Amino acid sequence: MLLVHVVLIPMLGLPIAIQRLYATFTIYLVKTQLQLSIENVAFQLLLLLAFISMSIPFYLYLLTNTLFRQTLIGLFRKYLMHRTTTTQIHVSVLNTKQNAAEETK
Repeated sequence: MLLVHVVLIPMLGLPIAIQRLYATFTIYLVKTQLQLSIENVAFQLLLLLAFISMSIPFYLYLLTNTLFRQTLIGLFRKYLMHRTTTTQIHVSVLNTKQNAAEETK
C-alpha cells in the first residue's frame, strides 16, 4: 500500500510541475489565443490530477484496511439512522400540527 502511494503521488504531481516550468519559461513569448486556450485546458486537467493525488490515501485505505472500512460504514449507518429519525420526528410534528389545525376548524 505504501509503495502504491509513493509511486502515485509523484506520478500525478510531476506533470503539473512540468507544465508550470513550461509556463514560466515561455511567459515572455507571444502566444495566440488558441495556444493560450490549449495551455489553460492542459493546466486545468493537470491541476485536477494533482487534486486527485491528494484523495488517493482515502481510497487506498478504504480498499485495503478492513478496520477503516468498517468504521466508515458504521459512520454512514449512524448518519443515516440519525437522518431517518430526524425526518420521522419532523414528519410526526407536522402531522400533529396539521391534525390540531383541522380540529380547530
